[in-house]
Amino acid sequence: MSILKDATKNDLIERNIMDRVTAPKVKEKTPYVYSQNNFTDLLNVVSGTDDEVPILLAGLLGLRRGEVFGLKWENINFRHFNASMMLKYGIDVKVAAERLGHSTTQTTHKNYQHVLKDIDIEAANKLNNLLEK
Repeated sequence: MSILKDATKNDLIERNIMDRVTAPKVKEKTPYVYSQNNFTDLLNVVSGTDDEVPILLAGLLGLRRGEVFGLKWENINFRHFNASMMLKYGIDVKVAAERLGHSTTQTTHKNYQHVLKDIDIEAANKLNNLLEK
């Protein structure tokens, strides 16, 4: 119960002014996920620069922007890349969730299990191989 509801219930105020407020709807954001090729290209560009180590840490450890040395980069979400790569290479979702700091695997599935083109093609090829046998 909110403070204002409690105050109204206890006759400390006549009415809860927040009852007339409509909360804004939160638009769900779809993150841009780096493909393995995008990440490799990025590493080639930053190779030997001061950005190489932070980018490696972010991409391979799944650290969020700002978690790596307090960097503030716009429009790069390495955590999604890291989660996608873990899932692509068969790392168990429980392990991925733990590494990403998620309390449940549902969070990982909901937010990070993007079906990358490579994963979809690989799945189709595996199913096709079953038919050929």
